[in-house]
Amino acid sequence: MRVFLARVFILSVCILAVSAAPARGQSPTLISLPPFVRVTGSFHPADGQPPAPVETMTLSIYGEATGGVPLWQETQKVAVNPDGRFTLLLGSTRPEGLPPELFASGEPRWLAIRVERPGEGEPGRVLLPVATKQDLSWTKGDFKIQVFGAIRLDVMYNTARVQGPGLPAFLTPKFVGSFTESTIAINARNSSVGVAFTGPDIGTFHSGGRLSAVFFDNTNVFADRNGFLLTAAYGELFNEKWRFAAGLQLDILAPLLPTVLTFSADGAPIGDSIKGQLRVERYLKFGSESQVTLQGGISEPLNSASSPDINLDEDNGWPNVEGRVVFSAGKPAPIGIGLLTPRPFEVAFSGVVGQLRRTSLEPGRRVVSDVCGVAVDTQGNFNGVVGFKGEAYTGQGLGQMTGGILQSLDAVTWKAIRSTGGWVEGFVYLKPNLHSHTGMFIDDVNDDDVTAIPKSLFGRTYNSAIWSNVLWDVTKNYRIAFEATHRRTEYKEPTNLPNHGFGFHTQFAWTF
Repeated sequence: MRVFLARVFILSVCILAVSAAPARGQSPTLISLPPFVRVTGSFHPADGQPPAPVETMTLSIYGEATGGVPLWQETQKVAVNPDGRFTLLLGSTRPEGLPPELFASGEPRWLAIRVERPGEGEPGRVLLPVATKQDLSWTKGDFKIQVFGAIRLDVMYNTARVQGPGLPAFLTPKFVGSFTESTIAINARNSSVGVAFTGPDIGTFHSGGRLSAVFFDNTNVFADRNGFLLTAAYGELFNEKWRFAAGLQLDILAPLLPTVLTFSADGAPIGDSIKGQLRVERYLKFGSESQVTLQGGISEPLNSASSPDINLDEDNGWPNVEGRVVFSAGKPAPIGIGLLTPRPFEVAFSGVVGQLRRTSLEPGRRVVSDVCGVAVDTQGNFNGVVGFKGEAYTGQGLGQMTGGILQSLDAVTWKAIRSTGGWVEGFVYLKPNLHSHTGMFIDDVNDDDVTAIPKSLFGRTYNSAIWSNVLWDVTKNYRIAFEATHRRTEYKEPTNLPNHGFGFHTQFAWTF
């Protein structure tokens, strides 16, 4: 019955992908820009002649992972010095400046402003980092470095016991005659800090990168203690057709995130684990309003965010191989939903193959298991006001990619665990700074692949959650958010009774 329900759920996601109107919501981490952006650069016409005192230029703003597609463009007249230098001051209070929607609050991501003379193409192009008089940035040689971060206080109350304080991925089992299980967690481990940088051009490629972290214990993300967990550490080379990146990044498989307040994304499957990775992307444009993006990479077989279920897993001498094809349509127009909207409608197909093993010296025993999985993800919206996004997957050995209720290999047989699941979310933006997101996820494990172990957290067979939240960006640097959830987790062992309960989460966030 559970397998049937999971298949119906996946079919529903696919129907939404075909029938809903274009675009994308955004993750709970929003974009943050200072109120005024000062852009300086040097412009040299392709014909070698001195620039005119006033040049007509096109300004294009790019965000992280936009596939070479500008988020916003504007053509304006710019005063240019005889030596080609110019300065622009863009601000939300100027009609010719950035739209107010680009100044949503939250953790900033790397941005670039491209300035070019219309019709000239590459010879007249200059790529510039975002810079201001007030921002936390400095220049070191050819590199522009910017510091960003957020302080977040999370207050979480749950009527059923979650597996780790402050990280409600699944619920612990109930036992006969068990006591009241309500819990409360008040912590700031979801706070973050990071730096983003842009560097010199290398041939036709622009360079940049990112380093960021949260304060979870990286040896056990479920533990109720502070630590330091890298969430990104990569460098990249990119232009309008290609992107090459190396370092610690999120999975290529199923990369979307539901808009929830917890760092664990409420345990929603699948993807978004943190791994060392080499990645290449190719952008193929078809007309002005459609694009195909090809993504491929090799990655570390184990998630760098460790949990007890995967502590015994090890690689078998081969990397994971991941790939994804993205079909995008519609003109980029980030109206009311921040800078995370590359195009109004997207549907993508992704997959992964790899191997895991477990070894015991006493007695001598080794089991090698294949890892494989496929996923579909999609997102869309109606004019940036209402919309949806979601993912569906099936595969085996995917706990290291947050699937299978975080179980890759069985605790007793050491063989790969098969699982199927997905999530879907709808959102509405009442105002650019006031929005609500409601969704659900299901993660269904094949019962035949897990061993029942009494009075333990192993042998999880089913996990689901329904959530609804309201996020209010009071200012561009301060947010208050509320979220209600209902979770359910089941186990194969009969004495480990199914557990379910409500949760209430309040978050206060200050970003810089």
